[in-house]
Amino acid sequence: MYRIKDPKVSLKFYSDVLVMSLLKRLDFPDMKFSLYFMGYEDTSSAPNDPVERTEWTFGKKKATIEPTHNWGTEDDLNFEAYHNGNTDPRGFGMTL
Repeated sequence: MYRIKDPKVSLKFYSDVLVMSLLKRLDFPDMKFSLYFMGYEDTSSAPNDPVERTEWTFGKKKATIEPTHNWGTEDDLNFEAYHNGNTDPRGFGMTL
């Protein structure tokens, strides 16, 4: 799971640069977050039924990542809760 600030920007990167496909999106309105499952599967064979699509997504063997977006972070110019990995301490994670 990777926390992302802006799904439009992040999903474009995963799609255009890493050539991954969006396998499934799950929204949780009560908790105000979304999960995006990205992978290297041929989505033309994916079922249209939401439950079957979820089972199909979770059953894939190839590499899959799960970008997670907490709603509203994309509009908060002062949002700094996610560490970018480029400043000390180096690497990924959250600053508390």
